[in-house]
Amino acid sequence: MGFSSYAKAHVGAVRPFFLDTPLHTINRFGSEHIESRFSRVTASIYRLTSLKDMIQDRDLIFREGRTVQRKNEVRYDLLASPNDLVDTGSPGQFVTSNNRGGTPNLISIIIGGGVIKPTVENSNVLHWSSSVEPRHELSVNFSPTEKVLIAGGVEVNRGCRANGSERWFSFIDSLENLGTSTDYWKFTEFQAGVPIIGQQFAGGQLQFSKTWT
Repeated sequence: MGFSSYAKAHVGAVRPFFLDTPLHTINRFGSEHIESRFSRVTASIYRLTSLKDMIQDRDLIFREGRTVQRKNEVRYDLLASPNDLVDTGSPGQFVTSNNRGGTPNLISIIIGGGVIKPTVENSNVLHWSSSVEPRHELSVNFSPTEKVLIAGGVEVNRGCRANGSERWFSFIDSLENLGTSTDYWKFTEFQAGVPIIGQQFAGGQLQFSKTWT
């Protein structure tokens, strides 16, 4: 299971060639009988907070015991070393900056079409984004071998007492419907003709026609 998951960067459900249906949850019972319902290890897919946009799928995660089914999908932060992260999701590149002693310090990781870097000063929490510069003015640096926390860029303040529905309702006056363009009429076609009238005495009449869309 470990080798199979690593071969596809731990992304998505497990679907070996001999199965018709992908497996989203796998319970490993070890020496216990399957009827005991006490699995030793469970592999199940979860969505990560920060790297979900990079991998565009859910990750296969191993945990001890049985997976608890939740009604609402919970997203999890990732704790990993930069070396393991690049090894799993390569190709990747380390961006370094020399300190006063000339020793290179790791300041960000280029991987998956984006950059993993600290978001604020004095923070060991990193975040992946596709629209940031690899280098920054922050003094935060980290080691390729030590584990770092890669989490979401926004945290919900659980202590806030404001009602979310009331906040959205107060923004209605500031919202504007965005369309591709305003309504308009456009001249698209012009026709002209000369019909012939009479048998003994020929006559004609000019006719013009315009088409608007």
